[in-house]
Amino acid sequence: MDARPPAVLGLDLGTSQVKALLCAGDGSILGQGLAGYQVSTPRVGWAEADAGQWWHATCTAVRSAVGPVPAEIVGLAIVGQMHGLILLTERSGLLRPPVIWLDRRAWAEVADYQRLPADLRARLGNAPSAGMAGPLLLWMSRNEPDAYQRAR
Repeated sequence: MDARPPAVLGLDLGTSQVKALLCAGDGSILGQGLAGYQVSTPRVGWAEADAGQWWHATCTAVRSAVGPVPAEIVGLAIVGQMHGLILLTERSGLLRPPVIWLDRRAWAEVADYQRLPADLRARLGNAPSAGMAGPLLLWMSRNEPDAYQRAR
């Protein structure tokens, strides 16, 4: 019989670091981990990530969180940074570096959204910003059409 207590592993993929937390059923913390990564700014106003760094940092943080106390992970909770865009192929291959919420390349596309009829804008639920997926997808369609067409 396995004597390891059941636990939930929580992951928070943030803008510049990932945090991992292992909690018992009563909410007590069994372990925690943290690992950072860089935000890339290939041009002024652009903010991109390296998905490989996300993965490496997540593995590091999880190893730290699960190391101190043997536990059976029975649940996983994952949260991530706000808005952004990750373009994948049909087979989940990454087409380009993920664009994160700090990015501002899609300002002209936000202006296009502002010109939509009021009833359409109301259905969006909130005002778009340059780092949101909608304006970024529109920017990709205009500026990186190959990646946009291949995205699934």
